[in-house]
Amino acid sequence: MQARAIRDPVVMAEWQRRFDAYRVEYSAKSRWLRFPFYGVTSICILGAVVLHGRYLAYFAGLEVAMLFVVGFYLSRYSYRAPVCPHCGKVPFDLYRIRQTRDHCYQCGYWLSDTGQ
Repeated sequence: MQARAIRDPVVMAEWQRRFDAYRVEYSAKSRWLRFPFYGVTSICILGAVVLHGRYLAYFAGLEVAMLFVVGFYLSRYSYRAPVCPHCGKVPFDLYRIRQTRDHCYQCGYWLSDTGQ
């Protein structure tokens, strides 16, 4: 990172537009995962209550498998990230895509107006 970051309102506005579009796209792609998550969770809870815990280990295994599947699909949707409007590179670490940053670590331009 440079010693002093550059504030450009055009870059900040474009970043906000790109990040909002990314957030909407991520929500749209991952919305369907709610159905298997809540469906399997309700089946496991209902099965454990109805069968009085006799098959609790099986239901716990089913729940863990469902969490792995949902986590796998969520991670697939998370690998794409918006790029900096100035330098065209991802402005933060690959493993912190959903975390917002105030400035681009690559070129030093401010991305949001929250950091002073």
